[in-house]
Amino acid sequence: MSKLTLSPEVSDFKEGLFILTDETGNSVRRYEDDPEQGYIVLKDVQFREITLLTSTRLQLKTRQALYAGPVEVLEKKIAMWEKAGKIPGRIQSLDILEGDPILDNLKNLDRYVKRAGEDGPVLTKEGKKIYHFRKYTANPDAIDMLIEHDNKAEVVTHRAAARIASADLDA
Repeated sequence: MSKLTLSPEVSDFKEGLFILTDETGNSVRRYEDDPEQGYIVLKDVQFREITLLTSTRLQLKTRQALYAGPVEVLEKKIAMWEKAGKIPGRIQSLDILEGDPILDNLKNLDRYVKRAGEDGPVLTKEGKKIYHFRKYTANPDAIDMLIEHDNKAEVVTHRAAARIASADLDA
């Protein structure tokens, strides 16, 4: 295993971009229906300082994204990164509003719907769903492009109901 790979059971205490290997240690995973094509799972691990009025808190942020293409090209890309000793760039978050033509050719959009928590309401802006994507970019200065939702009352109501449902009322 190289210094650019992490096995699935490794904790997130190394900072940077890494290739997440599968259970057998493979960096490139092949698609079953087309074994000449594959993907790499990239994991971005960053420690971020959050400065508050009276203190600074350290926070661990991790993101994952798939990097897909012909297996032969992916293997060459990994060799380049190995030679350089690092994977340049970062994983960028992108939010896109429902109705944007960029979504027209994408399948399984339901898995990208942005929610307030795992079982929370769908986040929307002006009544349109927000879709959340993550992608690898070689640009280390790329900024996240996020859309702020405007259905805050629905989210607050959902969270309040969840707190009431989980409260021990017999105590």
